[in-house]
Amino acid sequence: MSRMALLDNIRNRSVPAQWDEMKRAALALGIQPQLCDVHRPDDIEAAFKTAIAGRADALSVGNDSVVIANRRQI
Repeated sequence: MSRMALLDNIRNRSVPAQWDEMKRAALALGIQPQLCDVHRPDDIEAAFKTAIAGRADALSVGNDSVVIANRRQI
């Protein structure tokens, strides 16, 4: 695995710290991190397209309320 995407809502107060931790850990392992930001349900499809365009090998899904409420779509 060389690229990993995080699907989460960066506007959520706890997410920037989680994103910073994920970036540090990924980079330490030689993995390129990518944020796929989701603020509302309509952003989910675009977030997946961003991950695909960025050639993400893996996807981590956050626990923001927008993400949780739309877990079936995800």
